[in-house]
Amino acid sequence: MAGERTWAWVLICIWAAGMAAVAEGRTTAGYYDLAVFSFQAGDYAGAEQLLKKALLVTPDDAYVHYYLGKTCLKQKRLDEAEGFFRTARRLSPGIPGLAYDMGVLYQKKADYSRAAAEFEAVPAEEPSHVPALYGAGISYFMLEQYQKALDSLVRSAALSPSIKPDALFYAGICHYRLSEMDQALAMFDEAAATARTESMRTEARRWAADIRARQEREKPLRLYARAGYLYDDNVQLAPLDSDTFTGKGDQAAVLYFSGQYAHPVSGKLDIGAGYSHYQTFYQDFDNYDLTGSIGEIFTRYHLSRVTLGLSYVPAYYWVDADSYLMQHQIRPEIRWRVTDADEAVLSYGYSRNHYFTDQRRDGHANEINLNLFHGVKLLDGFLYCGSGYEDNTASYPDEYFTEMTGRAGVSAGVFEKIRVNVGGEINGKNYDHRDSVYRVTREDSRYAVSALVSWNPLADWLGVAAEYTYSRNDSNISDYDYERNTTAMYITADF
Repeated sequence: MAGERTWAWVLICIWAAGMAAVAEGRTTAGYYDLAVFSFQAGDYAGAEQLLKKALLVTPDDAYVHYYLGKTCLKQKRLDEAEGFFRTARRLSPGIPGLAYDMGVLYQKKADYSRAAAEFEAVPAEEPSHVPALYGAGISYFMLEQYQKALDSLVRSAALSPSIKPDALFYAGICHYRLSEMDQALAMFDEAAATARTESMRTEARRWAADIRARQEREKPLRLYARAGYLYDDNVQLAPLDSDTFTGKGDQAAVLYFSGQYAHPVSGKLDIGAGYSHYQTFYQDFDNYDLTGSIGEIFTRYHLSRVTLGLSYVPAYYWVDADSYLMQHQIRPEIRWRVTDADEAVLSYGYSRNHYFTDQRRDGHANEINLNLFHGVKLLDGFLYCGSGYEDNTASYPDEYFTEMTGRAGVSAGVFEKIRVNVGGEINGKNYDHRDSVYRVTREDSRYAVSALVSWNPLADWLGVAAEYTYSRNDSNISDYDYERNTTAMYITADF
């Protein structure tokens, strides 16, 4: 009988342990099921309490850790979410949806490299595959890996009509960054046509308009001409860089023409040539008519945000019918699109000058200029500022000088077909040696402001313009002090 009682106790203990295990399992499952329902209903705090109760019973349940991570992610407790996700992956690496949620987590933490890796790891057969493709595209976009971003964004757009507008919008920006303007324009046009919100439509149309304007500026062949009438209240005795004036006014006919052709050698490289011609015809001071003939041979290499340029610019000037100056200039340039609204242009110029009427001025000049541009949507235009430095040497010591320049201005669309440009410039010019005639070392300060109003009432290529310029030079040698006002009216043509 004693043996039978012993066996009965053993069986009872085994049965009790089994029942406890079953009860424990049912309790864990109950907590977990209720937590999932609460999570799906948006009650994240309630879900978290239930999941933590389940965790007390079964601390190694991978799915409990996974849902705790999802709950913390919804509550923006990103570090805690990451800890739970990592534990869930350690306990069960193949949980469906885990890679996608970890991608979302790392994207919210701005850890875009890890986010892209997680999104790429989502199997194609999972329901989250298309959002993962889009997420990978956005992550690569934030990493400025635009070619990789394009692949994911375009694939996600093809698979999901709901994701398509946003994916095409970012794909358009990727093409833009890669200087693939035709492809970018197609993406923005389609994004604008399929967008679900007015803000998205507006933004896509703005990008498309910007590209069309840029393509118009950078079209292979450009022609510009203007002809008009100018009144000058202080005619310059010698052109360009002279500071000697008549002190008298005169009126003049003005003609200007320029043309440029750029030939694409490859997707990134252009070569081209240009020519500009300027001419004035004074009524009384016709001995001071100026003619300028300026050529250009250039090459440009386009990167995603940077354009490298190199130009050779020969120029020849006449006063009346007599040769005045022959100049050869080499000009390398870097244009950097810092943001979508900001651009910086850095250029260097080396000039070799030969003056036919005053060989004492023969020599060379080195100059460097930095200009910054900031687009302003509210103005339908841009602000700009810049500075420059020039070091001029010559065959005669009186003509050695250095010059610092500062400039600023704004270009704005006032009405639909009217544009206003207002700018100012200040120059400080210091000569290196004492003037041989005046026996002092010359120092000048020059100020200038200008305003140009252009109007295209009939066609975009044909317009009229009015321009006013005021300039003043203050020098420690009084003979070089002057004030000058010019007013001009033009007819313009831009093709």
